[in-house]
Amino acid sequence: MPHSARDIIERELGQLNWSHAWSREALMEHFRMAPTVRQVLADHLPNRTFRSAKEVAEAIPQSAWQHIEHIYESGADSNFLKSRAANFQGQGETPGTGHLADEGQ
Repeated sequence: MPHSARDIIERELGQLNWSHAWSREALMEHFRMAPTVRQVLADHLPNRTFRSAKEVAEAIPQSAWQHIEHIYESGADSNFLKSRAANFQGQGETPGTGHLADEGQ
């Protein structure tokens, strides 16, 4: 069964090192290869730090998730998200992401 864009992005966020807070700018940099995701973060996340993937996901309104889903189906970020979906696993880290300790500081 295919995973939704939200599932994939939440999975990606969950792979970050949350031992420290992540700023909106650091999260946007993490998604530098996904311009639509970056834009949604820029448009919808408050300019503050986040302490969990859940906190980030909950800050994004449903309408923005629907926009990302539409882009996932047909847009510029489809290759980025489909590559993440291909590596989506029940446990463990998504290849190519993992825990990036210094990126969010």
